Amino acid sequence: MIPILVAIALIPRLLYAWYHPGIIFTPDSAIYYDFGRQLLSNFTVKFIFNPFKAPLYGIANFFSTPDILVILQMGIGILTTILVYRLSKNFLVATLASWNMLVIPWERAILSEAFATVWVLIFSYLFIKKTNWGLFFVVCVTGLFLRTALMFLPIVALILLRKNKMAIISLLCYLAIIVGLIALNAVNWGYRGLQITSDINLFGKILQYNLPIESAKSHTYFYTIVSDYRTKNLELHPYKLLDYYDPDIYVNGQKLQELRAFTIQVLVNSLPRYIAGSLFDIPKALMEIDPYIESQPLGFLQKIYAILQTIAFFVMLGGRKSVTWLFALTQVLVAVFLSYGEYGRLISVVSPLIFVNGYLAIFKNRS
Repeated sequence: MIPILVAIALIPRLLYAWYHPGIIFTPDSAIYYDFGRQLLSNFTVKFIFNPFKAPLYGIANFFSTPDILVILQMGIGILTTILVYRLSKNFLVATLASWNMLVIPWERAILSEAFATVWVLIFSYLFIKKTNWGLFFVVCVTGLFLRTALMFLPIVALILLRKNKMAIISLLCYLAIIVGLIALNAVNWGYRGLQITSDINLFGKILQYNLPIESAKSHTYFYTIVSDYRTKNLELHPYKLLDYYDPDIYVNGQKLQELRAFTIQVLVNSLPRYIAGSLFDIPKALMEIDPYIESQPLGFLQKIYAILQTIAFFVMLGGRKSVTWLFALTQVLVAVFLSYGEYGRLISVVSPLIFVNGYLAIFKNRS
């Protein structure tokens, strides 16, 4: 059965590569690529553990060229099909997941999506099996170093397992590592946080929902520039706003701390609008096809999978059978509550898990 699934999963990847032979390269890709190129000459704790990007994918760029990395990611994509089969125990669900055109294009990107997608499935599989605490903890920490946005999944999992003493110990150790990374950023970069992009993405919610900022007048700098920017009829994009007024803000720890304080104060004072707006964004987020992966020849498949993913998500919520539905839900909520956009890319890492839980909710509830 596994060789057949491998062959089935290979076909859509070759098909997409035939139509889109290029490599997807985004501004984030440049950060990962530069990290890989500079790692040998900057092999220091400050360089490796920085507040800009989690280090593991940058390290992968050190050991590989973009062409080889894309081939490796195609192989990882095929592995996701096998893991979907293991989790769902259904050949048709695995086949459906193997052709997921919301996921496959990211395997051709110099981004952490492909690695993060397989990580989510390995993490879910080990959680269900509960075979080896040491291995499970290593996988949890690997996710944190691969993609900071994944940090909430181990916390949810370890809380669910709280009756086990090892789960409590693991949770405390995991939180200690997070605190340690924040301390490193404070010492080395003057930034008391885990990742700068998280603060800026959250700041983007203020622009996205046009939230009132009068409650944060005490943060004069950001109150002034946001007020001014809104009068200029420019694109309401957090990075473009910050670049417009201060392109060097990303290395100014003091200003970044003020940005976080400004953002939190505004969101707290507009909490109902922030929560309602984020929740109402869920269907749009599930249906979103990122511009970087839009395909003219295969666009119909992307639209079909977006519809199926949305249906599977709400079916999953209505008929929860496997506890891993919580991991899929957590990541969707992280996307809509902590980011202003790029939902399609952020959700793609749990797309296979959504399909698995949608299937389990329908058919396992009948058994």
